[in-house]
Amino acid sequence: MNSYKYLFFIAIIGMALFSCKKEDTPPEIDSAGPIDIPSGEAQSFKNGEFWTYTGFTTTFQQYPDKFFLVLNHYNQSGYLRGQFAFRNIPTIKGIYFPVQDIYEFGSVDTLLTCSFFSTLGDGDIIGDPYVLLKDSAMVFTVDKISPDGEIEGTFSGTLIKEIVNMENDPASPDTLVFTEGTYVVKL
Repeated sequence: MNSYKYLFFIAIIGMALFSCKKEDTPPEIDSAGPIDIPSGEAQSFKNGEFWTYTGFTTTFQQYPDKFFLVLNHYNQSGYLRGQFAFRNIPTIKGIYFPVQDIYEFGSVDTLLTCSFFSTLGDGDIIGDPYVLLKDSAMVFTVDKISPDGEIEGTFSGTLIKEIVNMENDPASPDTLVFTEGTYVVKL
């Protein structure tokens, strides 16, 4: 009878140790959609400072001939410091001029728009939003589209701080000038 108790005790200890075992494989990413999966990279100068970005793309069923491009810049500590959002980019080679991103309730969002916002703290606090200085303040190109869905192009332009109610970061500049921007992403 004592041997049964001993085996029972060993089985309990084994189950406890087995259930606390660290997984060898990382958990799958639970993403909200394809925009969460990195699909490319970009670089530019922001007010003369060299920035690199991780690129994310997505398409929507309603607009099969357009894509959205989000470019995230992280600092050396891995904190998000800025995010570009280009919406409704045609999947056709060409030179495009995004317009100011002005959302109106009930409007259909089909125009090519551009916006940027800075982030603070650990990258989880939205800083100040930036919008185009005017409709022709940004030039965005689609230079190459490969058969496997890789898209290359350029961007450059000027954005201004949009102060709606108050500034979130008074130290941020009033104007952002992006030059020599290039991107390579895959849809």
